[in-house]
Amino acid sequence: MTNFPGAFENVSMTNMSITYEDWDPILQKDFKEETPTQQCSYRIKRDLMSLCNDPPYGLFVVPDESDITIVHALITGAFDTPYEGGFFYFILRCPPDYPLRPPKVKLMTTGGGDVRFNPNLYKSGKVCLSILGTWSGPCWSPAQSICSVLISIQSILNEKPYHNEPGFEQEKLPGDVEKYNDIIQHETIRVAVCGMIENDSSLTIPPMLVTIMQKTFLEYYDLYESVAQKNLGLTGHPMQDPFSEKRGRFQYESILARLQAIRAKLLASLNAPPSTETSDAPTSEISSPSDTDLDEDSSHSGLNTNESTIEPAVSDAHGTSKQMVDAAVDKSSEECGGTSATLNHSRDNFEKPSNIETETEKTDEADG
Repeated sequence: MTNFPGAFENVSMTNMSITYEDWDPILQKDFKEETPTQQCSYRIKRDLMSLCNDPPYGLFVVPDESDITIVHALITGAFDTPYEGGFFYFILRCPPDYPLRPPKVKLMTTGGGDVRFNPNLYKSGKVCLSILGTWSGPCWSPAQSICSVLISIQSILNEKPYHNEPGFEQEKLPGDVEKYNDIIQHETIRVAVCGMIENDSSLTIPPMLVTIMQKTFLEYYDLYESVAQKNLGLTGHPMQDPFSEKRGRFQYESILARLQAIRAKLLASLNAPPSTETSDAPTSEISSPSDTDLDEDSSHSGLNTNESTIEPAVSDAHGTSKQMVDAAVDKSSEECGGTSATLNHSRDNFEKPSNIETETEKTDEADG
């Protein structure tokens, strides 16, 4: 079985409640003791192949190398939202009788359990959606899929996440939406961009997703830098969260320095000779992207969203995805493996599903 080092590997098991374990894919002991049914393996393969054949914008999936029921997913923040350009890494685990029950989902991009990015996304990594059984409302149906779960999560990373909180359909005070967006935009660049590229939470992320983040960082660099430059005047000022959550102070001066250092390191790696060393362990530390993964256009600092420059990588990744999903299912009786990703950089808009609900997180919540 795959181990999941990361933000919560040092949390004492004695302090975890049954409720905590119930939603957390990493702590699903009963899943480990049961063998996935043939229907489960087939359905996971079908879900992943669907994502390969018709990938939604900003969704990247990788089957786990050793367990067909585990899926690694990366959602990139959508255009014109405070999440734009951010890298949000999730772990999904399907129960042995999937799709009769929904997958368990955990957000790993939390700055080591310090940052809440959305009323639906807790510091603990808990994802509050009714279809996951983590909030009341329309429940899971076997007709739903891994893709529908990821699209539901993607839809809450919207342009005004303040309104995701129940009872906050209207601003309580003028300017609250803007204040919350300012905080989320800052934390996105600090934690979901710099923190993910530098892997300061020591997460274990599949290499394919690491390459995607590195490539996207270079393509979006001008955006990141312009946001930091524009907000330098906020450095040192306290972040005023409309939900009264302690957020600390804006750090745009240090963020700008981090962005510049990351870019310099990635560009240097493009010109470095290929490494002869190999490693079986996936990592999210900055490494040398291959020429096929990072083309010459990526070496420029400009934001490049021209689909023609990205399409070759998209096509190659789709082919790899299909092959590796097949390999993962073929080995499901022993070692279920394969590394794949789905790439798509279209600018499709997604309509928020009606089954999304949110929940107010209590400051003393046990699973936080």
